[in-house]
Amino acid sequence: MGKSILRHAGTALSSVGGILWRHSLTILFVVSVLGLVTQHAYAVVTADQLNDKGYMVSNLINLETQMNGLINAAITGSTAFAKHVNYLFLAGLVYHVIITTYGYTRDGSMADVVEAVFYGLFVGILYKAFAELADLVWGWLNEVGATLQTDLLGTDGMFAAPVYIKEVLSNVVWGEEEFSFFSTSVDEIMMSIFFAIGSLVLYAAAFLTAVWPMLGYLIAKPLGLFLIPFLFVKKTAVYFDGFLTLLVGFGLYVIISKIILSMVALLMGGYMAAPYGSVAPNTTVLIKSDGSSDLTFLSIIMIISIFFFAAIPWFVTKIMGGGSFQTSGGLSSLSRVAGRAFKGG
Repeated sequence: MGKSILRHAGTALSSVGGILWRHSLTILFVVSVLGLVTQHAYAVVTADQLNDKGYMVSNLINLETQMNGLINAAITGSTAFAKHVNYLFLAGLVYHVIITTYGYTRDGSMADVVEAVFYGLFVGILYKAFAELADLVWGWLNEVGATLQTDLLGTDGMFAAPVYIKEVLSNVVWGEEEFSFFSTSVDEIMMSIFFAIGSLVLYAAAFLTAVWPMLGYLIAKPLGLFLIPFLFVKKTAVYFDGFLTLLVGFGLYVIISKIILSMVALLMGGYMAAPYGSVAPNTTVLIKSDGSSDLTFLSIIMIISIFFFAAIPWFVTKIMGGGSFQTSGGLSSLSRVAGRAFKGG
């Protein structure tokens, strides 16, 4: 019996080893590319923005790094949360072993045992390396969005587009160079109030669009570690699939938001003849009180911009609705490769 188990195990390992060897170049290429991309991620973001932007922007960028470090320490260290998840993982592993043992005593299928062993091994590796793998995927998705923004604006700063939108709208004046509520008509006052409210909403939408995916990832990361033990139970394995959908959804949010923020910045700069640059534009945009064309076009741009910011979740939902992750099924397929070796043995 012992020799048979060793022979079957050797055959299974040989089969898995052959698959890994045949795809070794592909695996090495993917890991290398992701590693290089992740190493570059955030490098230009912090250096480019901390030198020339305001206190709030600088501290938000620092906050992302600090919070990510704290969350990594919380999920990988000896914290109370990590201990709770460890107990949950051990409970799931024990359950997996019991179910596997029961299945073997009932069916006597060694292939199912090997499949269960490899499934548990894959889940264990995912559990131990979760923080690094999550940062790798998140960093790569962020870098995709950053490169798109760099191609459009020449910088990949997280708050580059929102800050520019704020700066360029700050140069709008009404009717005359010197605007005063005591020397203008009711129409001018109403226009200024409308523009002030619209600008405030646009500022808030732009900054929220830039910050939201960062906060979403920081919230989802510990949740993902907590859900890994649920992979040991078939009926609850879909919970971790939901986390992957959430993670990739926030990544797509980053990519789409970078495109929309860049296009809004270019549109604002083009209309106001103040092309995007590293310093605040010094071009004055005069909105005439005796005509509505300037106000109309600018209002349309602002409304469309706010609409697209609000529609980003809709874009993400449409993309994610095209398919769903089946992590548990994928892990089962990988571990089943080892089990198939016993069917012919």
